[in-house]
Amino acid sequence: MSWVENILKLIELKARYFFALWILGALLIFLPLAIKEQMGLANLPLVIKPWIGIITLVSFVMWVIQLFQILRNWFKLRRMRSDIIDQLHTLTSDERDIFIVCLAKNQRTIHRNITDPDTHSLVSKRLLIQAAGAGNMLAWPFTIPTFVWVHLKENDVILFPELLDEDATEKVLRRQNNGIWGR
Repeated sequence: MSWVENILKLIELKARYFFALWILGALLIFLPLAIKEQMGLANLPLVIKPWIGIITLVSFVMWVIQLFQILRNWFKLRRMRSDIIDQLHTLTSDERDIFIVCLAKNQRTIHRNITDPDTHSLVSKRLLIQAAGAGNMLAWPFTIPTFVWVHLKENDVILFPELLDEDATEKVLRRQNNGIWGR
C-alpha cells in the first residue's frame, strides 16, 4: 500500500476518532509537567514532540470539517422532514380517510390495493412507505414513517377534527370494511 492510500484511509475516519486524537494531543501538549512525569510521558523523544502538535492540529481541523458535514446533514434531514410534514395540509378527503383509519385503529400500517391511487399519492408525498417484496396485491402493506406517525399522534385532533366525531370516524371505518377501498 502506498502512503497516499494510507492518508486517504485516515481521512475516511469518523469524526469521533479525530476528536479523540485531538483531545489526546491537546492533553500531551498542555498537561502540566508533574502529571506527564507520573504518566511516564515527560521524557518523550525530541523527534516525536513536533509531530504531536502537527497531528493534534490536523485532527482538530479534520474533526471540525466532519462536524460541519454532520450538522449540514442534520439540518438537511430536519428540513426534509418538515417539508414532508407540510404535505399533511394538502391531503384530499380520501387521503385523509387513510390517516383517520390508522389513527382510529392506532396502527401505522394499512393494507390497501397495490394499484390504489390514494395510497400512491401518499407514497409520492413521502407520507407512506410501500412495502417491498411479494404479497397479496389486494392487501398490500403501506406504512406511515415513524416521524410522520409521531406528528400525527401529537396533532391528531388538530389535523383531523373528524376524530372527535365518532359518527364521522365510524363512516370512514365502515367504508373501509365494506370494500370501497382497495379499488
